[in-house]
Amino acid sequence: MVAVSVVLIFCIISFAECYWKPTPLTNWTWQIMGTLDTSKNVVMYDIDLWDTPNNTITALKNAGKKVICYFSAGSYEDWRQDKSRFPASVKGNPLDGWNGESWLDVRRLDILGPIMTARLDLAKAKRCDGVEPDNVDVYTQINGGGFKVTYQDQIIYNTWLAREAHARDLSIGLKNDLDQVPDLVSHFDWAINEQCFVYNECDTLQPFIKANKAVFNCEYATHRNCLKAVQSKMSSIQATLALDGKNMKMCNAQGQLPRNTKRRNQPPTAQISRDQQSPPGRNCSDCKKKPPQVQCLHCSQHVCLECAQKHVNLVAGDTEGAIHLLNEKIDVLDRIAANTRQNIVTARDNIVKKADAERDQAFALLTQMIEQEKQQLRNKNKQLNELPLNEIAMFIRRLPSDLQYLNEKDNSLFNIITTEPRIQLQRQRQQLFIENDDDDYDPRCD
Repeated sequence: MVAVSVVLIFCIISFAECYWKPTPLTNWTWQIMGTLDTSKNVVMYDIDLWDTPNNTITALKNAGKKVICYFSAGSYEDWRQDKSRFPASVKGNPLDGWNGESWLDVRRLDILGPIMTARLDLAKAKRCDGVEPDNVDVYTQINGGGFKVTYQDQIIYNTWLAREAHARDLSIGLKNDLDQVPDLVSHFDWAINEQCFVYNECDTLQPFIKANKAVFNCEYATHRNCLKAVQSKMSSIQATLALDGKNMKMCNAQGQLPRNTKRRNQPPTAQISRDQQSPPGRNCSDCKKKPPQVQCLHCSQHVCLECAQKHVNLVAGDTEGAIHLLNEKIDVLDRIAANTRQNIVTARDNIVKKADAERDQAFALLTQMIEQEKQQLRNKNKQLNELPLNEIAMFIRRLPSDLQYLNEKDNSLFNIITTEPRIQLQRQRQQLFIENDDDDYDPRCD
């Protein structure tokens, strides 16, 4: 009781924030689906706010773990308990590849504010140490998720989330949203990122490291950058896209992923065969001490039984890693295909929009030129009425050259406009002749 009082007094006197602030290279695990494995030797557990029972969080806290609770702050999910609180007016475009989710209009804090603060209150009530709000980059989506959300709109929403979390003594992490890191690093306590090594974006997270704030990175493909991650002081793991705890590994201090040893107790019969013809006196190819007893069918080396078991473990790990790599490549290809389709749609829309703008611009220019020519004809008509009789003949002789000039300009303009403006031009010219009472007008001449 005395210790708690001392901490509270310290927080009040020093105005220090009493929420968790992880430093670089803090080890962690991330599981928001499936049965939670609570036995991992890590500092931080990132788990689902809704689906994780209170007693599980309590057990993790009693074991000295820091618990971060995940929820989506930028998307509507049609299976959450509070789904009825979201009106249709804040639901935008669907999230590509995630059924039942749609982007939220983060400009509407009057609607989303009470919903998100209730979620933060839930995290506080369940004794979470912090929160991971997901999908806080709607401004990067096509048409701002359906609401034309801007960069500044997102900044306002994200800083509001950070303030509300800190008001409840909750630590908060910035999920992805790499473009806004310079503007948000001072508001968030750590960063969490997906696949910055795959997309060559990890350097954008260095402002957090320089501020002595942890960067938690997850790679869904087979992780081949552990050494670089450790050198960059990033807490990096390898996991499946489902984040169900399967095949999850963390880069160790040596910059390596731990080898999978699940098949350690399997007999070596699948990879090893008895070597009946090993030359007498030859030692094991690995340890160089014991006589060879078997031959590895994977590398054809003659080894003793003890070293043979190591070969079995290596082959088993390589096989599982290869299968995992193939599955992750399929996931990546699916995402690339979805992004490519979306990019094609966007490019097509941009081309159509640009063509429409050019057509409208050409038609506006043409209309303006026609009005100028009509005004010139009116002026000439006025001049004709005011000319003395002895100058009328000369004026009439100049008309053919003026008409030829108009026709040449007319033909040159027709080469750069579409059929629709041409029809409208024809109507304009017809009206022009009518206004000038030209009985010889023939629309076929157009």
